[in-house]
Amino acid sequence: MIRYQEYKRCNIAIWLFFFLLIFEGAFRKWFLPSLSDIFLVIRDPLAIYLVWMACKRGLWKNPFVRISWGIAFITLITTLLFGHQNLLVALYGVRIWVYYIPLIFAIPLFMNLEDVMSMCKCTLYITMGMTLLMLLQYFTPQTSFFNVGVGGEGSSGFSGVGNYFRPSGTFSFTNGIALYMVWAGCSFFACFFSNRKWEKRKFWVSPYILWVSFVCWVVAVPVSLSRAVVAEVVIIFLWAMGLAFLTKKYKKSLFYFMAILLVLSPLLLANQRIQIAVDNMQERFVMAGKSEGNFVTESIVERKFVSMFSDLLNSNEVPFFYGEGIGMSTNVAAVMLTGKKQFLTKEGGSDSMENGYLMGCVMFLYKWILLFYIFYRCVKVRTCTLLPLLFAVSLFLIRPGTGQTPADVGFSVWVAAMTLTLAVKSEYEIIHTRK
Repeated sequence: MIRYQEYKRCNIAIWLFFFLLIFEGAFRKWFLPSLSDIFLVIRDPLAIYLVWMACKRGLWKNPFVRISWGIAFITLITTLLFGHQNLLVALYGVRIWVYYIPLIFAIPLFMNLEDVMSMCKCTLYITMGMTLLMLLQYFTPQTSFFNVGVGGEGSSGFSGVGNYFRPSGTFSFTNGIALYMVWAGCSFFACFFSNRKWEKRKFWVSPYILWVSFVCWVVAVPVSLSRAVVAEVVIIFLWAMGLAFLTKKYKKSLFYFMAILLVLSPLLLANQRIQIAVDNMQERFVMAGKSEGNFVTESIVERKFVSMFSDLLNSNEVPFFYGEGIGMSTNVAAVMLTGKKQFLTKEGGSDSMENGYLMGCVMFLYKWILLFYIFYRCVKVRTCTLLPLLFAVSLFLIRPGTGQTPADVGFSVWVAAMTLTLAVKSEYEIIHTRK
């Protein structure tokens, strides 16, 4: 049995990982801009420590972990022999497979249901501050303190509509907001549907806090000026409503939720600044529709579903046995190889472009098998609790081990680890209660 002190230290490390995931960009932009490069990997020591401690409990026996390490070894060798041959870039890329994906299985060893729900409760409070910061970034010039870029230089905003830019919140780049909105939405619905059941437990949330955080989450949608955020929020909302409607004990909560939503909507639109944000979002849809295509086909179908299979669809664009080298699709590779911050590969199908079509397909299959394994664990406990399934939708929006930025990698691992923790610990509680 693991000693209580070790368990507690690992639990604290997970909480630190959570806060650094959300506030890493704040350190890179405002608090310690001179150390922005170090904060790129600030979470890595925590991930290594947690995986190491988990290996002492037998994590290395997990077949997913062993295969992940095997993929890391093969891609590292092929990169150094046939790819870009830069050891530092290769190590930066391969770290995802060495300790970030194993972290998905390490975190559940040091957490319980109360820890996950406490993090959801904490997220509700963070969402209030995040929305306030986004409003400040949205309505102030790009030269203001709130919109400073990484390293204290330039601007972190991204082109939007007219004089209004997409805010980045506490993240280094605007994509961090899209990722955070998925986690925040799942956290709200998890607290909302379970609040009455766990009224006397420490993570119970005041209804006032619950609804203020929800209003902030909704307000953040038009302020984000992102069609991707709209797509994610719509999917999460429909998923949560569908699950609640199909479950008898949640139907009352569902009607209660819809009634309050109908009252809140006109009140929010009565605010002048929110109305400006909504109008700009509508304009953004019109502009993007002309240049990028229809919202449903481009933002939902292509970005959220077709992009899942991009590694399989690149057979004519990449070599079969090896690619440009792991880590090549990151900003770190661009800086080290060209001296400029840019992406050297296109957004979709980075695994096959980096490692060749064959290994890209292996990585694709690995990630999808991992995704469905976690989803299966969620389905197993659906008759007793919907919490794991509420989070399961995030797996399809942010697939494990996917992404080109630290926020992409961090959130993809985080939502998978939290979903698996809920499924495993819920199953344990059910078995323990029956005994």
